[in-house]
Amino acid sequence: MVSLSEKNKRYLLQDAINSSRHSMAETETLGARLEHFNLPGAKESSLKYTAQTKAPLRLVSSLGRRLEKQSQHHFQSFIALSCCWHSDDWTPMERCRQLDSWPLCSVTLRESLNQRKSQGEGLWIDACCIDQNDIVEKRHAIGAMDAIYRSARQVVIALEVFSLSDEQGILLQEVLANKFY
Repeated sequence: MVSLSEKNKRYLLQDAINSSRHSMAETETLGARLEHFNLPGAKESSLKYTAQTKAPLRLVSSLGRRLEKQSQHHFQSFIALSCCWHSDDWTPMERCRQLDSWPLCSVTLRESLNQRKSQGEGLWIDACCIDQNDIVEKRHAIGAMDAIYRSARQVVIALEVFSLSDEQGILLQEVLANKFY
């Protein structure tokens, strides 16, 4: 996993950040009104633009979980993977072995990495690329998630909890192939 430079982060999120700037005045007005009425959470919330600029952006570039502080590599694009958050008593399916220190099964991670156009394309995983123990970072990252998902070349939603019968799997493939959704 690599932590992107500010320049690379701005490059990847540029369109989403620019669209947020257009609505900044309205956001500031709304924030002031929330604070005026002393609503819970008003002071803790941050403006969208602030969240987007302060949240670090980390990408997975291989199966290695070791965090590199600053990547010299310039990512041109990335895939965003939204994981299913598991309860403590969750047991993965037999064929879905969970990797050490990864909050998702090996099949999901491998298939997501295989969706990349090249080895140089990154993978953003909500459960991994946000430091879940850093409350300030988590707040900024949650505020920036829409920009992250909007900026991704592809968004993958991992539904690991489900086990489909062969018939259900075939039906799902037909629906996705015919774009009936």
